[in-house]
Amino acid sequence: MKTLLDRFIEKIAFIPFHPCWEWMGHKSKNGYGKFGIKNISHCAHRISFELFNEPIKNGMWIDHICKNRGCVNPQHLRQVTPRENAIFNSDSVYAKNYRKTKCIHGHEFDAQNTIYKKRKENGKIKIGRECRKCKQLSELISSKKYYHSKKAKNSD
Repeated sequence: MKTLLDRFIEKIAFIPFHPCWEWMGHKSKNGYGKFGIKNISHCAHRISFELFNEPIKNGMWIDHICKNRGCVNPQHLRQVTPRENAIFNSDSVYAKNYRKTKCIHGHEFDAQNTIYKKRKENGKIKIGRECRKCKQLSELISSKKYYHSKKAKNSD
């Protein structure tokens, strides 16, 4: 009788010079491998993670670092929270902005240069960030404009 590991490995294509382990068994409509254990279908990448890495903690998701949904290479898989998974893999405006490392003027979003701000939008609290250097420059420009507009009015 074959072990679970033997049955699992039979369904993997190890392609020379290709780092992904391609799942050759059944796949879901969205491309994730499916593997049956005791007549219950499981996600193949989750089984791979548990077989080769460690048990999956409650509430954690398995993210494909390689972005290949059919890959079951345990080195390409990592445990993440649902929030982290959404940030890493989503094309939403929120996720794209979160992944940015620099502001639109090229300043780094690091601990010293980033201002976090909360605002209420549609009854929900949203957290945004702002570039400290850009904010300082903006305030400086505004104060100079204000100074010169006052000076021009007083000279009239």
